[in-house]
Amino acid sequence: LPVISFINPREGDLFFRPYDLNVRYSLIDDISGIDETAIGIEFDDLDITNNLILDFFNYHLGEHQIVVYTRDIASNSSTNQVNFIVGANINSTISDTERLYQEGDIYYEWVRNRIIEKLNEAKQYYDLYETYHHDRLLQVYQMYLNITSTELFQSHRSMLISDKAYDILKEDVDYMVNDLL
Repeated sequence: LPVISFINPREGDLFFRPYDLNVRYSLIDDISGIDETAIGIEFDDLDITNNLILDFFNYHLGEHQIVVYTRDIASNSSTNQVNFIVGANINSTISDTERLYQEGDIYYEWVRNRIIEKLNEAKQYYDLYETYHHDRLLQVYQMYLNITSTELFQSHRSMLISDKAYDILKEDVDYMVNDLL
C-alpha cells in the first residue's frame, strides 16, 4: 500500500489568517511505485490537486481538513488526512485590516486607522495580562474587542467598509472573544 505522510500542515497545527499555506506531503510505495496520475488532494472537500498554496484570507476561521489520496501501480489505494485550525489574534487581524484596505474593501484610510487603533488598544491590555496574569486586564482586553466589534458594525452600517471587510474582521474579533471563554 502507498504511505502518505504530511510535512505541512501537521495534525492540530494553528495558523493565523492571513497566511499562505504551502501544502507538502510525501508518497512512498517501495513495492510497485506510486501511480503519478492517481494523486488527489482536497481542502475541505474542494479539489486543490493543482494548487497546493492556500491563502487562508479567503476561508473561514476554525477547523479545516486536507485529504490526500493515491494509488500505486498495482492499484492499491491509500488515503490520509490532517486536521488543523485557522485562527485570529490581534496581529493577524491588523494584517487583515491592512489587506482589506489595500484591496479597497475599507474605503477610507481614517477608518482603517481607527480599526487598527482599537485593536492596538486591546493588544496593550492583552500584553499586560500576559505579563501580570490579572483577570481584570483580560476583562479590559475583552471590552476593547467588543468596542472594536461595535466600531466594525457602525462602519459597515455607515457604508465605510464592504460586506467582505465586515465579515472577515467581525469573524476575527469574534474568534478572539470566544477564545477567551
